[in-house]
Amino acid sequence: MISSGNSPSPQVLFIASECGQIARTGGLGDAVHDLSRALCERGIHTAVIMPGYSSSSLIGHTVEQFKIPFSGKHYRIKLLKLDLGEVPVYQIKSKDYFEKEYGTVYIDSERGNRGPFEDDAKRFAFFSRATAEIIKDFPLFKETKILHCHDWHSGAFLVLLKFDPAYEAIAQRVRTVFTIHNLSYQGVRPFVYAKEKLQMSFSSWFPELYYNLVATPRIFDIRDPLAEIPCFNPIKAGIRLADLVTTVSPTYAHEVTLPDDPGNRFIGGHGMERDLIQLAKRGRLSGILNGINYKDNDPGLLDPPYNPASKSCNQERKAFVRTFLGNLPERITQLARTAGDSFRNSASLLKRKPLLSAQWKKRPLLVFISRAVDQKAGILFESFSGGKNLLSRILDRKLSFIALASGGLENRFIESMDRENALFINAFDKQLATELYGAGDLLLLPSYFEPCGISQLIAMRYGCLPLVHEIGGLQDTVQHRKTGFCYRGINLEQQLKGVLRTLDNALKMWHESPKEWQTMMHAAMDKRFSWEGPAQTYKQLYSQLVGGTVF
Repeated sequence: MISSGNSPSPQVLFIASECGQIARTGGLGDAVHDLSRALCERGIHTAVIMPGYSSSSLIGHTVEQFKIPFSGKHYRIKLLKLDLGEVPVYQIKSKDYFEKEYGTVYIDSERGNRGPFEDDAKRFAFFSRATAEIIKDFPLFKETKILHCHDWHSGAFLVLLKFDPAYEAIAQRVRTVFTIHNLSYQGVRPFVYAKEKLQMSFSSWFPELYYNLVATPRIFDIRDPLAEIPCFNPIKAGIRLADLVTTVSPTYAHEVTLPDDPGNRFIGGHGMERDLIQLAKRGRLSGILNGINYKDNDPGLLDPPYNPASKSCNQERKAFVRTFLGNLPERITQLARTAGDSFRNSASLLKRKPLLSAQWKKRPLLVFISRAVDQKAGILFESFSGGKNLLSRILDRKLSFIALASGGLENRFIESMDRENALFINAFDKQLATELYGAGDLLLLPSYFEPCGISQLIAMRYGCLPLVHEIGGLQDTVQHRKTGFCYRGINLEQQLKGVLRTLDNALKMWHESPKEWQTMMHAAMDKRFSWEGPAQTYKQLYSQLVGGTVF
């Protein structure tokens, strides 16, 4: 007999691929963790359900076992529960889909000579089926009113909820919210594929449902007008099937209603702008700005600490910078030992003598802390008419530069940063990232597009002024020459020139107007983007969806 124990049914259930310190690769995991906690603090009992990756060091205890129908078979899973403060997190453990080679959050299928999203699409399709079965059969969720789905990983769940008769009773009693964290990642796979046993298509994941949906274009996505194969687009399914759609900033909610302009490096609706325009007209599309947790992002936790409210903050922060730069060679040695092969260029850095010259402490420090992907760093490798790329032109300035990143552009970073004033750490370590925010004078965030961005929010708290492209959530959070520096550009040439011009102006202020710099630094540290406002907005939206009877 299935039992939910004495736990009350959550009013809201988050369905997500990531959550905070359990498993995260970026802002999605932070948002799921922090927003769920903020909702609980406001009296909305919220829980999270996610895959139970074997790579996670935080594992809950088993509360139930299930057999999940998927791809013509039945798979055994365990449902685990882990409490993160007030927020219960339920993990779906599957030896077939979330362990061994599938034990990490995401899989790079293309490195294995497979199609884009091939592995992850089937893994999260399985996650969607397992979640639907658990909600249907586990008494704990019988009173849940809001299912809040996050990004493309939960798109298949909304298809099951809408079209599979097995979940009709759930669909009648719940309302759904779908949050777009990044429209560029969509998990698109063929709707049908000849080699069904390979689990490469929607028809192989849900064979019974497929035959009922052959004539349903609502979840098709033919990206190429010349393509003959219809595809299943999980994020389009989420957009079309959820009761309400949100994005993670107001400006991004507007930008996704505009068509892409690849020539000018503008990324908008990725072909879904018509759907999103219709949602906006019907009042079903909202942009709600993400926040950060200020308890975790606190300069007082650094070693040595500094207090933004203290009169001696400037001296305390300078002391931290000196300590950080002095300890950095040892920090890199330590990271090489603990990170192993995931620190891909550790050998070359350990051979570099000296790692930092004496000049490093005399120059402004520019930092880049992000994923080494086209969205975040692509413009750095775009070339000017003279042949040099933007990163090389940046490094020609009298500054020091540290990049902490990994991703598809990591080799480009290595090739471009063979300079005395540049250091590329091809890894990611949360504590080192925090120390870089604490030591940096400027954070470089030249994204082509940015749904929200969390790096600039964290950087401001630590007094590291963001230099950002004025788009998306960056436009909503950084005030030019008040809490950071912003550049614009309607085409690539203007953007390239805008980065350098804005950087030069910032460096001039750093050298010639230290009081103005310190005023900006303190204004940035005092700025707050907490989760209180977003949680209250979501509470109101949930109430509207259920008629105000629950919240």
